[in-house]
Amino acid sequence: LRLGAVHVCGHSMGGFVAQRLAVRNASLVKSLTLVSSTTDPYRGGKCKAAVIQCCVGCCGMRRLGPSLLKGLFGPAYNRDPGRERDRALWTAHVTGLEKGLA
Repeated sequence: LRLGAVHVCGHSMGGFVAQRLAVRNASLVKSLTLVSSTTDPYRGGKCKAAVIQCCVGCCGMRRLGPSLLKGLFGPAYNRDPGRERDRALWTAHVTGLEKGLA
């Protein structure tokens, strides 16, 4: 197509593909928008999700929410002092949920 650099948006698995495009062919990407994506492959699939849901059902979000958020956001976000307020808001929201994330 010879479009030159373009704006790239990827959702979920498309976000993973968009990240690979940006890393491998940076000159083709003017901007990168990721929605519901991650840099790490999700290991464990449905079994891991079922175990987490079961634990949340037994113990509640008040106890497990902060730990789940650490895994959800990732190390860089969790270390960023500029995200302290965001982390506090998410923690307050998630620990206030009665039935979990589903």
